[in-house]
Amino acid sequence: MAISSSFLAKAKIDSLLRRIDSIIDGFKADISKGRPTYEHWDISKD
Repeated sequence: MAISSSFLAKAKIDSLLRRIDSIIDGFKADISKGRPTYEHWDISKD
């Protein structure tokens, strides 16, 4: 059980890190294009 819960925790962390990376990439793209960045703050979906 401990092993599977560890894998689940790692998967959730990896998912969160990918989401953060995509938000940061979105900011970089918007800053380089001069567009607003608020569109990328929809992190409520899981």
